[in-house]
Amino acid sequence: MKKALLLLMSVTLVSVSYCQVVVNNSGTVASYIQNVLLGGGVTVSNITINGAPASVSSPMVGEFTDVTSSVGLPAGVIFGTGDVNMASQPNTGTGSSLGGSGNSGSDPDLTAISTASIFDECIVEFDFVPIGDTLSFNFIFASEEYEEYVCSGYNDVFGFFLTGNNPLGGMYNAQNIALVPDPAIPGNYTTTAVAINTINPGVAGAFGTAANCAAQDPNWVTYNVFYQTNVTNTYEYDGRTVPIPVIALVNCGDTYHIKIAIADAGDPVFDSGVFIEAGSFSANGTLDATQANVPPNITLCGQPYTVNFTAGPTPPPQSYWDFGDGLGTDTATNPVYTYADTGTYTVMYVAMDPSACINSDTAYFTVNIIQNDSLDAQFTFPPPDPCADSMLVQLDFTGTGADSLFWDMGNGTTFTNDTSVTYYYTTPGTYTITFEAYDTVCGQTFTLVDTVEYNPVFTTVTAVSPPPITLCSSPYNVNFTGNNPQPPQSYWDFGDGLGTDTAANPMYTYADTGAYTVMYVVIDSSTCNIADTAYFNVTLNQEDTLDAQFFFPPYDPCTDSLTVQLDFTGSGADSLFWNMGNGSTFVNDTSITYTYVNPGTYIVTFQAYDFVCNNTATLTDTVFFNPNTTTVNAVVPPNITLCTTPLTVNFTGNNPAPPNSFWDFGDGVGTSTQNDPAYTYAAGGNYTVTYVAIDSSTCNIADTATFNVNLIQAPPFSATIDFTPPPPCGADSFYVELKFTGTGADSLLWDMGDGTQFFNVDSANYLYSAPGTYNITLTAYNYLCGDETVSSEATFTEVTSSEGIIPNVFTPNGDGMNDKLEFIGIDATQEYSVQIFNRWGEKVYEGTDALAHWDGGGHNEGTYFYILRYTDVCSNEEKLVKGTVTLLR
Repeated sequence: MKKALLLLMSVTLVSVSYCQVVVNNSGTVASYIQNVLLGGGVTVSNITINGAPASVSSPMVGEFTDVTSSVGLPAGVIFGTGDVNMASQPNTGTGSSLGGSGNSGSDPDLTAISTASIFDECIVEFDFVPIGDTLSFNFIFASEEYEEYVCSGYNDVFGFFLTGNNPLGGMYNAQNIALVPDPAIPGNYTTTAVAINTINPGVAGAFGTAANCAAQDPNWVTYNVFYQTNVTNTYEYDGRTVPIPVIALVNCGDTYHIKIAIADAGDPVFDSGVFIEAGSFSANGTLDATQANVPPNITLCGQPYTVNFTAGPTPPPQSYWDFGDGLGTDTATNPVYTYADTGTYTVMYVAMDPSACINSDTAYFTVNIIQNDSLDAQFTFPPPDPCADSMLVQLDFTGTGADSLFWDMGNGTTFTNDTSVTYYYTTPGTYTITFEAYDTVCGQTFTLVDTVEYNPVFTTVTAVSPPPITLCSSPYNVNFTGNNPQPPQSYWDFGDGLGTDTAANPMYTYADTGAYTVMYVVIDSSTCNIADTAYFNVTLNQEDTLDAQFFFPPYDPCTDSLTVQLDFTGSGADSLFWNMGNGSTFVNDTSITYTYVNPGTYIVTFQAYDFVCNNTATLTDTVFFNPNTTTVNAVVPPNITLCTTPLTVNFTGNNPAPPNSFWDFGDGVGTSTQNDPAYTYAAGGNYTVTYVAIDSSTCNIADTATFNVNLIQAPPFSATIDFTPPPPCGADSFYVELKFTGTGADSLLWDMGDGTQFFNVDSANYLYSAPGTYNITLTAYNYLCGDETVSSEATFTEVTSSEGIIPNVFTPNGDGMNDKLEFIGIDATQEYSVQIFNRWGEKVYEGTDALAHWDGGGHNEGTYFYILRYTDVCSNEEKLVKGTVTLLR
């Protein structure tokens, strides 16, 4: 009954806002126990989850944070019956699940406190040793079973099962310490385990009864002070307990075992979770273990080598020190000791308290005594060459014992821990060089700073290359332009093997076309490079000829295409482009044969390009292709079938009509020259009709079409159903007589409305043995001219009271059988009402018409509740019936 429908529900994950519970289950289970759960006074070992080592992650265990403590605790560890990330979702409604295997469980401690089968176990166990006399931690229990399933058989279970010595005598043998506090005596506890049926709103849920809660504890109603409904919508669970402390007496130094276990009960859906506060799993009380306070490691760099040792702000009753040099020991709480020489010494400190459960503890730390280091460096800067392209500097560390060296060259370049640096400056400037040496052990620093001046007067002469030169006409006179300002000396070689010049800006005449590489040299003896050379190109070309020829032949007006011929008749073009005027183009073709297939007027364009000399030629002409191609087309009428008498067919030709028409009606007799003739056939049959449309002014003159005419004389037929309706009550069966009274049917189909069918029988007697309402249908078929169907409804009620005829299941799957929830045996003429509710108590259907039945539309499979009021058709008694019905698809 509980959750068949809800297995289909989807869980929607949403973004977590700053005020929502945040869950992370990607770490190992052991890390959550060691680093999140544990507080002071306990050490743990042998951590497992579901019987396996806990050095793995599990979706059922994670850590949570809740900045507003909306779940009751600010942070800690969560254990759940599915994926605990569900806790970080907003509350989506009355029930949700996430993850979980759905496997049944068998833990003996959980099954002992559950009233139903368990699923999706999450069992984390570990050993712990307390340093104190009291174990304590804080938790809350939350569940999606709240509040609908309070006091029901669906009661997800959990417990904290403790095993070990009981200081009051005897043993804890898997004793559940998750107990309900006594609301009348704060600080005391009842013997009742925390559960949905013990801590809740104090009233039974929609699917529970108060007796179930009372069976667990008669005082369960008073425990509602420990319950909190989810009103913040910052976590998924519908309800939870308030924070509940767990307290158990323990023996200091003994080893105990605890099992934290939780599981679904009754079915594997609707998850629950246990939240345990971070750092709250701790042991304290009247006993403390002795603990040695470990001082930090000590380093000294100068004499005298005297060290002040301390046992901390709360020293133990007794102390013992071994100073690690083989000589010194002391029993003072805060001794002072002077070492004789440098070195590294391991100091042992023992703290002792005979009254503690652990009466001693030992700590070790290091004392390191060293001498100060010597830190120095030397810089060497040679004089710079004014025409050199770099300056060399030499840097050397001349000290000893530095832990770290750092050189900053003043231009963004640095070196680390180099004892010698050879460096070249290549960019003129003034640079501040900084050297730093560090003795990190003794905290010493040495800094040396000097300045490098590197500003050479480096002068050069540069030949500026003129741009390439191209000429396309004679005479080929070229004006050359040199540097501006002019250098002291210039030299030109014009690249043709003949001409040279020393002028700053010479003019030279070439004898012929060609490509020439010109050399230009600038000379200045006062610069560092003295001379510089540049090269560039001079190209001399003849102009190209650009032309084309178009040939457009005359065309036949009844043809469907026109072919034209285009040819390039020039020379030297770098690029050709043809545009046919209809979207078709050609690039760099020298000859084109092109056919137009669509009538129209087209402008043909030819373009030729000489890129070197920047010449362009364009030629256009017009193609007129407008053929007067006319055709006549016979429009084919659709095939014709008649089932009437006389067999007259109205034929329809082209619209508009052609000048002449000819019809052959296909029976070897009839023809016509009308455009839309009517023709009467002598007998039925299948005829092939020929239609010819004729127009001598067109290119094709005539066009022919054929189609079929099928003539059938339809036989008349009729059908009736004859039967005597049975009495409404008191009979255990009844007969129906079936008769077909027509003619001309090719086949018959009787459908009795209960899944029984008869074929091709003219009459039949049929016995109904079960009560119900049956729609009897007869279909008579004529394969050529259609069918006729008649139907009638017969109702047969067998019993004298309707209590046994209310169905418990219906299947609205569209197969025509049991598709609606139908209550049989109801007097439809009397007062009638029905109400149907889902498992949450929401009304999903209401009706007052006994002949209108619920089809379950828009609702999921599952169990629904109904309240039915009606008058029994047999006894005439008014009835009120409540019950459940299952919807299956």
